[in-house]
Amino acid sequence: ILMLFKKTRRYGLCMLIALGIGALLTNIIIKKSVARPRPFTTEQFKPFWIKAGSTKVSEYSFPSGHTTSAMAAMTALFLCLNKKWSWLFLIPALIMGLSRIYLVVHYSTDVIGGLIVGGISAVIGYFVVKYIYKCINKNPDKPFCKFIINADIKDVFSKN
Repeated sequence: ILMLFKKTRRYGLCMLIALGIGALLTNIIIKKSVARPRPFTTEQFKPFWIKAGSTKVSEYSFPSGHTTSAMAAMTALFLCLNKKWSWLFLIPALIMGLSRIYLVVHYSTDVIGGLIVGGISAVIGYFVVKYIYKCINKNPDKPFCKFIINADIKDVFSKN
């Protein structure tokens, strides 16, 4: 949604790139490399998980993908917006991580790993977006650059 409005496009693009990098790192590279089983598959938690109405989850545990995504998105906003209030965006990422531990689908180290991967993904995404906008500002007359700079969803619905 943030990418639809020219005023917030930079924030949306930063979030999108951060989420993409986080998903690639977590789901394609790290989870398959580490191959750590989830906590509810151990005998200690299996009876609880079955009584709680378990769902089949086949992916590995480390790092937490939900926490990675939340941290990537929220850190991207933190980096792009006013630092006076943007630190509040980090709270949902922490809540997401705690909920994964509470639901016994991740170990605490999975959540810490997700926070780290998400944070790194957001920083990379932030610098990629800075570079993209630097290139766009150098070539404002090219059609694609004009579109990125000027396109706004409000124009589609206006009566002009």
